[in-house]
Amino acid sequence: MMTSREIEQAIQEAFDGSLDETRAAALRQVMKSSPEVLARYCEQALLESELRRHAAGRNKIPGSIPARVRLAERLVQRRQVLVSLLSAAAVLLVAGIVLRLVWVNRDLPLAGIEVSPGSLLTHNGNKLARNTPVVLDQGVARLTIRPGIEAVIEGPATFQLHEGNRFELSSGHAWFRVSDESRGFRVVGPDLEVVDLGTEFGIDQREDQEPQVHVMKGRVEALARGGNRQKIELTAGQAVRLKPNGRWQALAADAAKFRKHLPRRLPQLVMKFDRIEDSDLALEGDILGASNATARVKGPARLVPGVSGSALEFKGDGTHVETTWPGISGSAPRTVSLWCRLPRGTRFQTAPPLVWWGDPALGWNRKFKVAVITRADGNTVMRTSFGDTQVDGTTGLADGKWHHLAVVYQSNDADGVPRLRFYVDGREEPIHPPSQTGTVIETAVSGHQTGTMGIGRYELSAQGRNPYLVGTIDELKIFAGALGGDEIRSLAGQR
Repeated sequence: MMTSREIEQAIQEAFDGSLDETRAAALRQVMKSSPEVLARYCEQALLESELRRHAAGRNKIPGSIPARVRLAERLVQRRQVLVSLLSAAAVLLVAGIVLRLVWVNRDLPLAGIEVSPGSLLTHNGNKLARNTPVVLDQGVARLTIRPGIEAVIEGPATFQLHEGNRFELSSGHAWFRVSDESRGFRVVGPDLEVVDLGTEFGIDQREDQEPQVHVMKGRVEALARGGNRQKIELTAGQAVRLKPNGRWQALAADAAKFRKHLPRRLPQLVMKFDRIEDSDLALEGDILGASNATARVKGPARLVPGVSGSALEFKGDGTHVETTWPGISGSAPRTVSLWCRLPRGTRFQTAPPLVWWGDPALGWNRKFKVAVITRADGNTVMRTSFGDTQVDGTTGLADGKWHHLAVVYQSNDADGVPRLRFYVDGREEPIHPPSQTGTVIETAVSGHQTGTMGIGRYELSAQGRNPYLVGTIDELKIFAGALGGDEIRSLAGQR
């Protein structure tokens, strides 16, 4: 049985973020049996919450006792809590997680962190503690690091909170807003360090990308951690990318690429093919890079009745689509969903893409493509190609009927083999094992050889063969994450 002093210390340690698993379990049992201890814990939680509001300059809860009065009362009872109470604003993120740990059988959200639907957040033992890495496999997370500092991070990302004003962003795409009172806050990445001087800024540290810093308001100091270790100061409207030599290169600032709020679903890109205006097609959605992206039909543009509204028909006579959307880079998870109709008996010697992007150079795995191919047995099936690594489906598609196709890529396993799922008409199907040659699978979206998203034309030299698609496409959707089977079946019209 815990003594009164041990209970008091355990409650305080819960809000300091230092309560271990054993003592947390003991405190939980005491709170179950003692309404007085539970009330004491709740009182401390309310006080911490009010101190946070007070530190952030927000109005107090109507009818509540002013924070300074409650603090004075507590100091009379317990002088030893002074330091942690005065620093409560700096530990609220951790305190809320411990509240989740010790609360009685409640599935409470993590204090200081919210995630959008479809997100996958992995952290150590359901605790968000200092010096503990947090992995956001997909989706978007909003963090209240402490009063006056908030961030919106888009996955895949890895980050952790350190002591003092230091936040480590190992990878990911993040927007930060820092109040004047929190000036000096630092974001540290593998190759850079950004020191806030009272501002709003974004950092892009995705795979296969040179790190970027964009400033929306105020000023920051950016330091390269390697090479020439160049240090510069940036003001509102300025942006830079970090070159491998440790020097910064100016680029056009793009505030629109940084998300400031949680989305209602996984970020996506949508092409519906309902209309063509001067060869232009509509691109919709909030996936990274889509805000200013465009799409254009090259060659004959033919709209025909589709699954929903109109669809775009390809007759192998030069029709294809070029866009300015760069695609999803690295090994980030993604899902491609579309409707496709291939004329009966159609054969493809090349693998014309239903959608592709990346670097098609031979000998590497730097592109991502969903296509159709006719195998040696005469069966025309779906294919996903990363370059040297190719994975084929089993269902014959060249039957003149509409089929819903979906490819779900969940990154690579420990051996570097892609984790893939294929669906045809909402049903998951067997796939042929990948013929991997040993090169790392990592989609490239930067570099002079890379191509932005395209549809309908083979991305390499066709060597005398027809490089163009024959078929019809409708309702193309690309998601920045791996969808589950139920979601795929819903897209296929199956509930």
